[in-house]
Amino acid sequence: MKYNAFYYTLFSIGMLFALLSCDEYTKPEAIEVQKKVIKDDIYYENLRAYKRSDHAIAFGWFGGWTCSGASAKNRLSTLPDSVDLVSIWGNWFNLNEAQQEDLNNVRKNKGTKVLMCWICQNVGDQIGAEHFEALPTHEEKIKAYAKAIIDTIDKYGYDGFDIDYEPGYGAKGNITSEENMEIFIKELGKYLGPQSGTDRILVCDGEPYALKAELGKYLNYCICQAYASWGNSDAKLNRYYDKCTYLEEFTPKKIIVTENFESYWQNGGVDFIKDGVKMNSLEGMARWNPVDGRKGGVGTYHMEYEYIHNPDYKYLREAIQIMNPAVK
Repeated sequence: MKYNAFYYTLFSIGMLFALLSCDEYTKPEAIEVQKKVIKDDIYYENLRAYKRSDHAIAFGWFGGWTCSGASAKNRLSTLPDSVDLVSIWGNWFNLNEAQQEDLNNVRKNKGTKVLMCWICQNVGDQIGAEHFEALPTHEEKIKAYAKAIIDTIDKYGYDGFDIDYEPGYGAKGNITSEENMEIFIKELGKYLGPQSGTDRILVCDGEPYALKAELGKYLNYCICQAYASWGNSDAKLNRYYDKCTYLEEFTPKKIIVTENFESYWQNGGVDFIKDGVKMNSLEGMARWNPVDGRKGGVGTYHMEYEYIHNPDYKYLREAIQIMNPAVK
């Protein structure tokens, strides 16, 4: 009995050490899966410096901007930090306190440029035609309308204006002729764009290739709506580029190609074939460049639709990484 008791005691001690040793191996530890980015002053200084550098930019039209309710989708501050340029599509006026704070945050801290944007057809669009009716000539009305846009930019603290110009798609009016658009853009160009002597931005989206050649020098970017089957290959994107080359002072770095994420956000666009490989069209746009040099960038219409991806803005983030790979 004593012999058995000795071995029983020895066995029990062994089991105790085994359990203690096992406990050491199974003790939970905090494992750093992804290094957290510390967003301090240095981070934001570097971010702003990156946005001032020569690179292909990330652009988008942002809709539903309200900064209200629990959803972060309706806030500019939840866009990827590396987004360079945003056009506000609707809700650009009568900003509430939260919107103004949101706008100031992305502009001053992140260096993001934010533009007003609407379809330009007639004098007074989005502002009110009644403000210009008393002026004696149509040219004066156009110039006064352009100046009112500048005053509105100043009022809210935007960085410029995005002219949505689509006469070929039915958006015609009393400023869409070549002559009237020339008056309009030259007046805006006194205060915005490359001819203004400022860092404020003037772009044209839709059909910039329908403008007079000399107006190209007034624009920072020509933004082409290469949606779905209109831009799902290098050859089709090259056609958009070729249509813009007649514009004065146009370079590859002035063209931005965009996809429609109001319709195709779930999959990053439509199928795009590049060198026999199938990918989503935003990726294809990010990988494409004109034969003459590096493009200006890529963008998405209703970029905010993609917020609910995991990670948020999944496809736009991928496009940014393709164009501007992060330093390891």
